[in-house]
Amino acid sequence: MSSQLAQLAERALGLIKPSKELIIEKVVIGVLYTGIELEDGTTGVSFTLMNRSTDHEICNRLLQKGFLSEKTLFELIGYCTSSHAILRTIGVAALNTYCQDHMDFSNASCQNIIEILKPAPDMMVGMVGNIHPISRYLAKKDISMRILDKFMPPTNIDSITQVKEVSDLEVVDTILVSGSALIFENFDEIIHLIPQISGRKILLGPSAQILPKLAFDLGFSAVGSSRITNSNLTMRIIQEGGGYKFFKTFTEQYVFLRE
Repeated sequence: MSSQLAQLAERALGLIKPSKELIIEKVVIGVLYTGIELEDGTTGVSFTLMNRSTDHEICNRLLQKGFLSEKTLFELIGYCTSSHAILRTIGVAALNTYCQDHMDFSNASCQNIIEILKPAPDMMVGMVGNIHPISRYLAKKDISMRILDKFMPPTNIDSITQVKEVSDLEVVDTILVSGSALIFENFDEIIHLIPQISGRKILLGPSAQILPKLAFDLGFSAVGSSRITNSNLTMRIIQEGGGYKFFKTFTEQYVFLRE
């Protein structure tokens, strides 16, 4: 269990005072992503992390106690404190849904992540989670990268070093952290690392839908994610096992910069 994730959820609940009842329309636990849709169409997503040896039993227990969609959003956010990966997945999806419902997009930046990153030949870029479009771009520019991602297959790209521990990223100049990191057990280690990085610290990806202030309070200088614009098709894609590249069409990307 991540104490940082639990604190993140607590701070979000303290920052936001709901002005309306938030009624869950649908909860979908997909192969790659989990989504929660409210009655008004607001949708939050999270990378699906599951321990195949134990979490199927957890899902069975949940169903014995009733459908997830019949619980309150606050009950689902409470799963952020769980030691079980699948429950944290649901908790982060609920937290993201809650934040998206109260997000003010009027101050969002029109810059893209590469513009914010400003990669240079002498730079060492760290990544928690292989963010494919960015790593491909940086590889073409021969920018040195250290990537921590246990699901990433071995690569023969000279500019990429695959690492196994968060401590292996202490030497990087700037770092990009996938929002999926919120769910992993080493999230506390990642947040502990952030102040040691002198350059830009960016939280991004579909799972990074938290309020910008929450990301900034963790030490990030920028946060980029996606706002779901078509909840019906997005949830259908998630339900049928699709990943972000399939529901990206039904989103609007945004970036917030710390002042």
